[in-house]
Amino acid sequence: MSFLLPLLLFVILFATMALTYNEGIWSNAIRLINVVTAGLLAMNFFEPLARVLDGVNATFTYFWDFIALWVIFGVSMVALRYLTGFASRVKVRFLTIADQIGSPVLALWVGWVLVGFTLTTFHTAPLARNFLFGGFRPGEKMFVGMAPDQQWLGFVQQASKGSLSRSVPDPFDPGGRFIATYTTRRTNLQKQAEVNGTFRVQSGSTPKR
Repeated sequence: MSFLLPLLLFVILFATMALTYNEGIWSNAIRLINVVTAGLLAMNFFEPLARVLDGVNATFTYFWDFIALWVIFGVSMVALRYLTGFASRVKVRFLTIADQIGSPVLALWVGWVLVGFTLTTFHTAPLARNFLFGGFRPGEKMFVGMAPDQQWLGFVQQASKGSLSRSVPDPFDPGGRFIATYTTRRTNLQKQAEVNGTFRVQSGSTPKR
């Protein structure tokens, strides 16, 4: 049953391609920019939002990171889709052959970004250390050895050091501990669930991120 994770990621990849491959270079280029931007915004702001949610109800602390990532990503995608649609009401036309080749390539790129972001969010999910029947193996090169989660995390880190860096240097995950940190959190959650039979934590015992 460990094949379920790669199967799920293949479905995301090919569903994205099937829905967008004939949209044309212009539309898919904008879509790629939107997806990457929404993903970067989610990675940048999910921890502050999760801390705010901890203040509301800290007993669900293991849920907030995953929820914050997808809430920010979803809201950002809707906002960016509206803004880019408003700013670009007329498609730029390309040669037919260029559209026929470039559109599927960009569709594949959009799908790959979604796969990398999705797999990265799985690290923060309130599940066991190795879930999906052992298919999710943190620290290993998942998805037939291509490791889209590690690629995405590396991209986010490089972006935070380069053109998207803050005025005061504060790179994302400078020690490369993202996967290890959330593996520890999920391990602790699994132990807690086995001992106490609940995913909720006691007040005052919220684990550090």
